[in-house]
Amino acid sequence: MVKCPTDGMTIKNRDSNNQRIAALEEKVDEQAKTIALLQQQLQSLSVILASAAQSIAKPVSVEEESSAVEITNGSCTDRPVDKDEPVVEEPTPAATKKETPLPVQYNYKNLLQEHVVKQGWTLPTYQTEKCSGGFASVITVNEQSYTSKTMKSKVLAEKSAACVFLQALNVIDENGVPVSDGDPKRNAGISKYSWCKNQLQEYFAKCGLKYPSYTITSVGGKGFTAEVSHEKFPEKVLGPLACSKRIAEQMAAHKAISVWRILEDSSDS
Repeated sequence: MVKCPTDGMTIKNRDSNNQRIAALEEKVDEQAKTIALLQQQLQSLSVILASAAQSIAKPVSVEEESSAVEITNGSCTDRPVDKDEPVVEEPTPAATKKETPLPVQYNYKNLLQEHVVKQGWTLPTYQTEKCSGGFASVITVNEQSYTSKTMKSKVLAEKSAACVFLQALNVIDENGVPVSDGDPKRNAGISKYSWCKNQLQEYFAKCGLKYPSYTITSVGGKGFTAEVSHEKFPEKVLGPLACSKRIAEQMAAHKAISVWRILEDSSDS
């Protein structure tokens, strides 16, 4: 009897298929074990979540309500409350007077860096140290230094120092808002004192006089000041330090209105 050569190939294919099937069965067994382990973990998590939900929803008993917490030298101990004992109300943390931190709706470090780059000044440096109650930072720009308020972290202390410096330059107002922000009717780059210069011009126009003159002075690369003068008033008025020439003129006009009593004269007329 002659053996067909295809019989050997069939046997080999059958063995190969059997090996593949066995390998697949091993993988299926491993995946089944993994699924079983995950199910056990899910059940454990379900038990933990259920117990946590019960503890949260559990009503407070009368015994628990009648206990108070006594704080002694920083440690807490439970003790029953004596009904005859006078109740002494401790001041809450909100009742204690604390210095209100500066607003944090702006990144004052970035604002200051942008302003410094526009003015062509050297980049600011920060020296932050730990102090009583937190951290304090000293910022230095063009040999001019300002100290931050005491903050709870180094990052906030540096932002506070940048905020103090920006307020000194009148880039931001006393509320920490940039002078071109806060009012949607204001154009970018125009300060909240822009009405003052117009007020002066209207006043002298009504009097039939020429407009006041402004003298701009650069203060050592730290900003600008403006001095406003007019022949009607012998006293010249020097405005505070500002971040630009335009804002320096507007702030000088604001000061001149008060010194020369422009609004009082306008109301009399």
